[in-house]
Amino acid sequence: MPIFFYKANETHGYLSNFAEFDFYSEGVHWKTSEHYYQAHKFSNEKIIREIIEAPTPQRAADLAYMHADEMVENWEKIKEEIMYKAIENKFEQNLNIKKLILDTRDELLIEAADDDGYWGYGCEKKGKNRLGSLLMKYRSLAQNRLGLFHEEK
Repeated sequence: MPIFFYKANETHGYLSNFAEFDFYSEGVHWKTSEHYYQAHKFSNEKIIREIIEAPTPQRAADLAYMHADEMVENWEKIKEEIMYKAIENKFEQNLNIKKLILDTRDELLIEAADDDGYWGYGCEKKGKNRLGSLLMKYRSLAQNRLGLFHEEK
């Protein structure tokens, strides 16, 4: 049975980039995976610092949107790699939610974002669900490293 997630304060909200699970990476304390993702859109240190210091993930996203014309040129090529790094850091450094994602076993994870057909399932529920796909990739690799959920053949 698919697991739908979207808002951080709802069931399975820990899967959301807006969920407040912090981590350290690249010598920086990141408040959320959304902060990490949004900051990596830029090379301008002032913008990056503003996003890092944003009090909420929504403010981090808003700041990135405000500076959209200053994003790194190769963003479309690297955005999934950046998102995966955010996911990996978040779950590897927050063992309570790592257990939760591992416990979803092989269920389909779907970001129920009506307004995002790339990261979520979109308004017609036919979107790419790339966030769900990257979460499932992380889960599968983590399960393999731990030797979990493999049936004898």
